[in-house]
Amino acid sequence: MQSRRKLAALITFLVSFAVLQACAPMNTGPQKQYTARDYEHLGEAYLSGRRVKYDPAMAARYFIKAAMMGDVLAQYNLGVMYRTGEGVPQDMAEAVKWYRMAAEQGNPEAQYSMGHAYFQGRGAPQDPYEAFKWYHKAAEQGVIDAQHNLGSMYREGIGVAQDYKAAFSWYQKAATRGLASSQFYLGILYAEGNGVRRDIVKSYMWFALSIKWGGESDDTTRKNIEQLAKHMTPQQIAKAKRLAEEWLPQTGQ
Repeated sequence: MQSRRKLAALITFLVSFAVLQACAPMNTGPQKQYTARDYEHLGEAYLSGRRVKYDPAMAARYFIKAAMMGDVLAQYNLGVMYRTGEGVPQDMAEAVKWYRMAAEQGNPEAQYSMGHAYFQGRGAPQDPYEAFKWYHKAAEQGVIDAQHNLGSMYREGIGVAQDYKAAFSWYQKAATRGLASSQFYLGILYAEGNGVRRDIVKSYMWFALSIKWGGESDDTTRKNIEQLAKHMTPQQIAKAKRLAEEWLPQTGQ
């Protein structure tokens, strides 16, 4: 039994060494130490099951090596793994620790995750002001869900002074990229005339797009459309439908 364990350990070592050799950059000169990126690539290999058997615990070990050397992707990946409990014990406080390291280096997904942690109070004290700060950093880098969340925080006055114009601006950024939930709230703002001039044709259009792109509640959205239609001429309805049919999402941030 003991010899089998030794053999298994040897095989694991040899496989890890072979993968590390494959992941490491070509080096025809003198022997050099492996870099943080080398360890991060090895962690990715074990996490994805690429070239080696899927082993999230082994992936976490290599991510930790890379993260301690400052690799931002490894830091973010560790945050995700501790949040989900993949390869490590589930621990939101530990997840936030690694997210913070990556977020402070400018990783947008980690910044979004920090905002979410503070907003929900999971792994960090519930603090809407800190949530707003991190969501804003992520939104400026184009994280679409962060852009939507900023719109909601401005609309409701959570973590920031209520500002319908700012809410409209952030919802619009996400809506024009195809996020259905932001399209729904643009429809609301256009219908109410909050943050933008009231326009029932555009309201109808955005509600219709929200349904097309999988809005947060088709029944609610359809009821909103039905209510708008009662105050619209056939020409206005036709125009709104045409605008929705011709609309295409924008790329970029």
